[in-house]
Amino acid sequence: MNEQFLNFTINITKLNNSFMGFIDYSICRLCPDISPTQILLIKNIGEDSIDVNTTSNLGYYTGTNITYNIKVLQKKGYLKKSKSKDDERRVYLKLTEKGLNILSAIDSVFGSHSELLQEQKIDNKTMKDTNKILYKLQKTFEV
Repeated sequence: MNEQFLNFTINITKLNNSFMGFIDYSICRLCPDISPTQILLIKNIGEDSIDVNTTSNLGYYTGTNITYNIKVLQKKGYLKKSKSKDDERRVYLKLTEKGLNILSAIDSVFGSHSELLQEQKIDNKTMKDTNKILYKLQKTFEV
């Protein structure tokens, strides 16, 4: 079991690196002024407003500073921040028109990649089962 677990963790790391490379190659070339991490942040914000604190729980920002990436995206005109009317401590993020255009490109690239997964016989059930296992492993290591 130890060797299988080690191989599993190595494969997760390789998958992460491959996925970030895929984002860099497929999406960042469309918009070279933002990073793969910022692309994922735009994807997680989506078309609706989202609480800043929620972004760190939803997403994948290992080894990055979420505040820095929000600031960069805001400065470059991809998103805007607004305070809650009910609680001024709560800050929401919303994509600008420029951010929504990039989101559309992201969705298009992810959609075409989804077709490649289908060709590899990786269907929705397989992905769902894999996600359950990964979630259990994530919970095992949370401190």
